[in-house]
Amino acid sequence: MTCLLVERGYVELNQISASKSRDRQALKDAEEKAIQAGLGVWSEAGKRKFRMEYGKSYQVALMDIWDPVTVVLQLKGKELTTINQLLPQAKIPATKPMKGDFLAAIYEGKIYRVIVKNINVEKQEAECEYVELCILEWVPFKDLRILPQQLASIPPQAFAAKLACCKEFKIDENFKNKAMDYIFDLVGDGALYAHLIRNGKLPEVLLTDSDDINSGSVNSMVLSEGWVHFQNIDVDDEFIDIVRDFEDIEAEAQKDKKGAWAHGIIAGNDDEDEEDA
Repeated sequence: MTCLLVERGYVELNQISASKSRDRQALKDAEEKAIQAGLGVWSEAGKRKFRMEYGKSYQVALMDIWDPVTVVLQLKGKELTTINQLLPQAKIPATKPMKGDFLAAIYEGKIYRVIVKNINVEKQEAECEYVELCILEWVPFKDLRILPQQLASIPPQAFAAKLACCKEFKIDENFKNKAMDYIFDLVGDGALYAHLIRNGKLPEVLLTDSDDINSGSVNSMVLSEGWVHFQNIDVDDEFIDIVRDFEDIEAEAQKDKKGAWAHGIIAGNDDEDEEDA
C-alpha cells in the first residue's frame, strides 16, 4: 500500500525512514516514477507547496498561531527578499482569473503572492490563498495582478506546522488564548529555527532559538509552563534525547502545578491520540 501511495505521488518519501525499510529500493523506484510522471506532490500544483526536508534547519519567523500547538512560520532567506523586491512590479490587472492561477493580490495595502482557490464570477471575486501568510481571503478581481514571471517558480515561503511532541489541552477558550499569548510573548520578533521531526498532516517541528537542535526550544518552554502536554512519538536517533527531556520537563510542570496542571489535568485524559497522517 505504501509503495502505491508513493508511486501515485500522494506522499513524498521520508528518506530516513525509507533507508531503514526492507522495501527501500521499491519505495525509491516508486517515487522516481511519480517524479518523472509529475504526479501528486510532483505536479505543477504540488510544486507550489513548501516541503521541509529532514536533517535541515530553516530560519523562520512566527507569523501566526492557530492553536497552542499549531503555528504559521515564514521562511527567512534570499527567496523572500527576491519576492519583496519584485512584487511591486506586479501592476498589470488580472481581469479573468481562473482557479489554480498564481497571481499577486493586495491585502491591507500591501501586495502578496496568491494562489486562486475558487472563483465567484457573479460577485467578481476570487478566493485566494496568500502563500506567504497562510491565510484565505476573498479578493475582488480589481485587486488581482499578473505575477512577474521570475516569482512564479519560487515555492511558498510560509507554512503551517505543529510543535512536535506537544498536544493541546482541551480546557476552554480562555486557557487556549492564554497559551497562545504566551507563545507570542515568548517569541516576539525573534529569529527561530525549524527542524523537521516527523511528517504528518502538517510537518511536526522542533522550534529552536538557534540552528543547533539542542538549543532552547519553544516546544520545551510550552511544556515547562503546562500550556500543552507531552505526546510521545517515534523519532530518529538525533532527537531521542530531546524527546526524553520533554517528558522530564512535563513531569516537573505537573509537580509544580503549572498551567493546566493547576486544574488537576491528567496527561492523556482530554482526548484520544490523533492518528498519524
